[in-house]
Amino acid sequence: DHPKMHVFGRLLFGRMRVRSYNPEPLELVAAALRTTPPDACAAVLHEDQVLGPTPETYMVGPGEGIVHELFALEDCAFFDIVVPPYDPAQGR
Repeated sequence: DHPKMHVFGRLLFGRMRVRSYNPEPLELVAAALRTTPPDACAAVLHEDQVLGPTPETYMVGPGEGIVHELFALEDCAFFDIVVPPYDPAQGR
């Protein structure tokens, strides 16, 4: 999760899967759960894409897809640039 931040990423080589999610109020799904873990959050899938094997650039922003997970489908390398930087005083 990168709240109020933009993430610019670059796959350098290999293949990976990027799934991004939009956060949702936990109350919308809490009724369907028997218990809700204390640090739980709810999210809806925004995008599911496979990158590679050629180098590719990707981006997620504060508006959509800011919660994301990356899966290596084979040996790969990537880097992310996150702006603005983390700052708890600013809520990010």
